Amino acid sequence: MDSLKKIKTRKVKNLFSTKEAVANLRASLEQRTEQAFKDFAKAKQKAQEMAHQKYLD
Repeated sequence: MDSLKKIKTRKVKNLFSTKEAVANLRASLEQRTEQAFKDFAKAKQKAQEMAHQKYLD
């Protein structure tokens, strides 16, 4: 248990060297998240349409 605690509290130096790198990473993550949500919404809509169509048949 002590080793797990040490892993969790280990400090990382220079993970991102500049504010620009952090901003670019954040923008990239936001864009990927937005695209993933759109894909999920489309898939969910398609599944609902297929279920509705099957119900009508």
